[in-house]
Amino acid sequence: MRFVECFHHYSNYCLVFKPLGKSLYDVLKQNKYRGFPIGLVQSFFRQVLRSVGFLHNVGYTHTDLKPENILLE
Repeated sequence: MRFVECFHHYSNYCLVFKPLGKSLYDVLKQNKYRGFPIGLVQSFFRQVLRSVGFLHNVGYTHTDLKPENILLE
């Protein structure tokens, strides 16, 4: 993961990284919005929770969680 820049926007501290790959939304769209196998959904969710937990532990809050912002590698 490559850090690009950081900046303040109002009272928010924003971190910018180069994209890892397609977003979860892009993959859903490419798959004609069909669901994923439950094991894959559990894996995605586990990784998102781990990431948000890490951010929480270092004092940051991710305020824009949505499929477009979940990048796959």
